This record gives sequence, C-alpha cells and structure tokens, in this order.
Amino acid sequence: MKKIKNLAIIQARMNSERLPGKVLLKLGNITVLEWVIRAVKKIKSIDDIVVAISHLKENELIEKLCKSKGINLFKGNDQDVLSRFYEASKQKKPKNIVRITADCPFLDPNVCEEVLFLHELADADYTSNTIPRTWPDGLDCEIVKFSVLKTAFIKAKLPTEREHVTKWIK
Repeated sequence: MKKIKNLAIIQARMNSERLPGKVLLKLGNITVLEWVIRAVKKIKSIDDIVVAISHLKENELIEKLCKSKGINLFKGNDQDVLSRFYEASKQKKPKNIVRITADCPFLDPNVCEEVLFLHELADADYTSNTIPRTWPDGLDCEIVKFSVLKTAFIKAKLPTEREHVTKWIK
C-alpha cells in the first residue's frame, strides 16, 4: 500500500437543519459536493481523498454520487464525527488529515495548500485558518496530525467533543 502523507476527508451529510440536502444541490451543472471534490483534487499535497458520511439512509444519495465518480467513501457514526474521521483514516495511517466540509463549493485549493505548508513548516499538531478567522467563511481548512486525531479519539469524552472533529484538539 502506498504511504499516505496527507489525506483529505470531506465531511458530508444530507440532514442539514437549515438547508437539507444542500451538498447535492446543483450549482451550475454540478452539485455542491462535486465542486468541493474538484477543489480538493487541485490541492497538490493531497495524496488521497475520502468522503465521510454517516450510516443514515438519507446519505445513500451521497454514497451513490461518490461511487459514480470513483471517490472513496467511508460510512460511520452519525453523532460521533470524531470517531468517523478516525475510523476513515486509521487504515491509511496518514501523517496528516485535512478536514474539509462538503458545503463549501468555493473552497480555494491554494488557501488549503498554504495552510498545509504552514502546518509542515511548524511541525504543528493542528493548523487552521479559522483561529482567528483569517479567510472568508467557506474557505475553511483544518489540518491535524493523525497521531493527534488518534489521541483525541481515545481521550475526548464529552458529546460535544465527539460531535465536532477538532473541538477536543483545540
């Protein structure tokens, strides 16, 4: 198996409270999720991409799209998103996980590349362009070392720490 340095995990779901199904809404001729996947594929330092969804039935439409586009998919716990990310990445054991959300169709690959560069330069455990918020909403990018994600998976106990991937890490 090829050694994976940077694994992008795109967090996707159909059950948004404000706009259900938004990741599969069309923006032009393609879905919001497809725009995100296109952008992630343009991040030069990414070795592999996984779309992480929960086992909920409504996410089967995301699964179908990913299969049709040849995109890796992982299905995990609905409420424990930290577990979903850890489980989606543990077989590949990448050095870093790049967390991307599926509802940001204008994600800029260059911004993500810069955040990855700074993460590597600083040999950081966690790097983000959201603390403080330095880029417009929708250009969010977080990078966490796999070893730190594993520690968070083991040590995070509160429901809010499990529901949000990087809350315990921050």
